[in-house]
Amino acid sequence: MANLSTLPDEILLQILTYLTPAPLTLSSKPHAYWPAYLSKHRESTLPQTKDIASLAHTSSHLYSILYASLHSTLHLSNASSPAKLWDSITLNGRLGLSITSAHISSISPENCVFIFFLPNIRSIYLSGWSDWETFDPEDDSLNGDSPITHLYLSNCGAFEAPLKQVLSWPRELKELWFEASQGEWEGHLEGEEAVGFTCSAISRALEPLAASLEKLVFTRVDPGHEGLFITDGIDLRKFEKLRELKTFEMLLVGYDSQHGMWKNLPSGLESLEVWYDDPGYSEFLTGGLPEWLLGILRRKKERFPKLGRVRGCVARVVG
Repeated sequence: MANLSTLPDEILLQILTYLTPAPLTLSSKPHAYWPAYLSKHRESTLPQTKDIASLAHTSSHLYSILYASLHSTLHLSNASSPAKLWDSITLNGRLGLSITSAHISSISPENCVFIFFLPNIRSIYLSGWSDWETFDPEDDSLNGDSPITHLYLSNCGAFEAPLKQVLSWPRELKELWFEASQGEWEGHLEGEEAVGFTCSAISRALEPLAASLEKLVFTRVDPGHEGLFITDGIDLRKFEKLRELKTFEMLLVGYDSQHGMWKNLPSGLESLEVWYDDPGYSEFLTGGLPEWLLGILRRKKERFPKLGRVRGCVARVVG
C-alpha cells in the first residue's frame, strides 16, 4: 500500500482541499452583528486547522508541501507575539511569504505595523485596538505600500489622525468593516471644533480610501449618539467605486441633513443598508418613511441608476 507521503504533490494538495475550512462569508449576515459571526467562524474552523497541522507534521515532505497552507493564517493575541514573529520571519523568509491573513487581538498598533506590509498579506482582522496615537505625523513614506485588500476592525477606537494614517497604508483597499468603540473617540461640545466621533471626522479619516473602496460596513459597539449630530452626515460622494454601504442611521444622516443626505452618496451605489441601532431615540417608521429614504427614491433614476436594494433594519432589545 502506498504511503501518503509518496503520493504526487497534486494529489496531496487535492486531499488538502477536503481539510481546508470554508472561507469566511459575512455578506449575508445582519451587518450590525458581523464581529460575532467572525468569532464563531474562527472557533468552528479550529479543528480543521489542527487537522492540517497534524497531517503536515507526519513527514518532512508533507510539511514542505503544506507549509504555505499551514502558515497562511496568523493569530496574535500576546504582547510579545509580534516581536517573536518578526524574529521568525527574519530567520525564515518563507514564513513571511506564506502569510495571507492576520488576526490580531488587543496588541498595541505600533508593534504590528510590519504585518501590514508582508508581501502577500491580503486580509487583516484587528480587535480591541484603542488609545491609538499617530506614529509620525510627518512621515508618509508608508502610504500606498500595503497590499491588503480587506480590513476588519472590531471593538476599535481611534482619534481621527491615527486612523487616517492607518487607512493611508493600503495600496488598494476594497473592503473596510469597522465596529467602532465610540467611547474611545474624544467628544466635544457644540460650537467647538469637530475632532471626535462625528460624521465629519469619520469622513475625513476615510478619505485615503476614496479611489479604491468597494464596500464599507461601519457599525458601533454602543448606540451612544453624542457628538454625531454636531455635523452633517458622512460624505462619500468621492467614493466612485463604492458599491455597498452598510451603516447606522445617525452616521448616514448626521445633523439636520435628512433632506439633502442623498448628495453625500456615490452615484454608483448598488446596495444600501441602514441600521436603526438606538431604539427610542431614532425610529425607522415613526411618522412615515424617513426623509433620507424618500430623497433617494425620488432621484433613483437619474442619480442612482444601479441602486438595486435599500434596506432599513431595526434593532430590538429582548428582555
